[in-house]
Amino acid sequence: MAVVVDTCVVIGFLRGAEPAKGCFTKILQDGEGLLTAVTVFELLVGLERNSKRRKAVARLIDFLKILPFNKEAAGIAADLEKELRQKGAVIGTRDVFIAGICLTHKLPLVTDNVRHFARVPGLKVLSPSSAM
Repeated sequence: MAVVVDTCVVIGFLRGAEPAKGCFTKILQDGEGLLTAVTVFELLVGLERNSKRRKAVARLIDFLKILPFNKEAAGIAADLEKELRQKGAVIGTRDVFIAGICLTHKLPLVTDNVRHFARVPGLKVLSPSSAM
């Protein structure tokens, strides 16, 4: 099953932290991992602070399929943002974009922020330990 991998899981993998490392390693071995363009942005911004991981991130970006933040995802994200604001359950703009991309492609999200993304109606959210 293809899954979208959230930024926090990629960072955990790069740092060698479990369960992110084991989960992402399995996802890579199974060829099931996808990133969003938003995650790529977040990873590249983070490289400014830590250039040691630059090559590893570049390899991941080249290896994995990147899902775009396109017109459809933007529309879903906009509706989602409005809905979450009305409920008082805002999750942050970048995370709304990631959720919109996942919902567009009907794909689950693997994240350490399960409770955070659980606020998103219709989004299947997996923790790194449950995705292994």
